Amino acid sequence: MCVNTFTETADFAAYGTLCAMAEQLGYTEAKDILAETLKEEKATDDKLSKLAKQNVNQKAG
Repeated sequence: MCVNTFTETADFAAYGTLCAMAEQLGYTEAKDILAETLKEEKATDDKLSKLAKQNVNQKAG
């Protein structure tokens, strides 16, 4: 679970940087695709975080 969260964080940085670069270079379509991918990555991270919290809470209980 920790590795997945770490990977998602690296993905945020990569997609965020690429999105900003595409915007500055005027690549609107690429920026839109990257922004959508970043949104999906964030949703995945939220799901993983909730799963991790539920799993940890159950084992600690």
